[in-house]
Amino acid sequence: MKSIILSGISVYDLQEAFSRYKGVVDTKVGYVNSDIQKPSLEELKSGKTGAALGVKITYNPNKIDICDILALYFKMLRPKDEKTREEQARDLKRSCIFYYSGEDVMQIEYYVKFMQNRGVQSIATTGEMLVNDTKREGPEPRYLYVNYVKAVNFIEAPEEEQNYLRKNPDAPREIDLDALAEDGFIAKL
Repeated sequence: MKSIILSGISVYDLQEAFSRYKGVVDTKVGYVNSDIQKPSLEELKSGKTGAALGVKITYNPNKIDICDILALYFKMLRPKDEKTREEQARDLKRSCIFYYSGEDVMQIEYYVKFMQNRGVQSIATTGEMLVNDTKREGPEPRYLYVNYVKAVNFIEAPEEEQNYLRKNPDAPREIDLDALAEDGFIAKL
């Protein structure tokens, strides 16, 4: 089994979507790359921990690979209004791919080049990609900065935060999971 951690979308939506994705065997909501061993929610919100909210996705590499996971991730990811590169990089809900091995980096960079060739992504530098908002109407494009960095630590969120949307089916959602299921990206409930 292999793992990757993703952030940048509501962790509840991310967890629910990937828990229904073929080849994924486990998902956990938590805090990634925290400078503090066991941060409180208040410490996380203060921005002083360096942590991001994320979902650790454990998958079977014989059934899917990182490129499959990234395809669904980028289908759900949306540019953040009026946030600069620096603001996005520090945000608790920043868009980031946290990897575990050098092999993962090669696959991430392969996917970045794939996106470049499709004209979706205009800039790719080591550790960062800039994704154009191709669906935006109007004169000013929006951009999404997605970093990819090594996962140093992952602290699981409390049990009440795990599988939150299944426990709270009426909770608001950022992503239309039903549409993803209708399009065949994830399994229907």
